Amino acid sequence: MTLTVYLREDKEVIRGDDYETAISREIDWDITDTTLPDLTSATVTFTRGTFSKVMTVTSPSSLPTLTLELTDTETTDLECRKDFYNIKGVLSGGQIITIANGNFIVRDDI
Repeated sequence: MTLTVYLREDKEVIRGDDYETAISREIDWDITDTTLPDLTSATVTFTRGTFSKVMTVTSPSSLPTLTLELTDTETTDLECRKDFYNIKGVLSGGQIITIANGNFIVRDDI
C-alpha cells in the first residue's frame, strides 16, 4: 500500500487578521499532482486541531486550487503555535481522501 498525500505545504497567518478573497488575502493550495481524483461534487475540509472549515474548490476536475478563507474572528480564536493541519475530501462516491497536510503556523499580532 502506498500512502498518498497530494501536497505537503506549510502555511502561516497572523492572529486577528482577515484572509478573504474579497481583499485578495485568501489562502490557496495549488494541487499539481495529476493523480488526484476528480473533486467535482466533493466536500473539501481544512482541519487544524479542533478548528475545521469547508473550503472552496476551483477547477475540481483538473489541477484544482483549494481556497481557505478566514475572518479576523476565526484567526483570533486560533492558538498561536505551529500545529499540524490536514485537508480532506469526501468524494461524490463517499470515499474520503487526504489531499494536503503540513504545518499551520499562527503568529501573534505584535
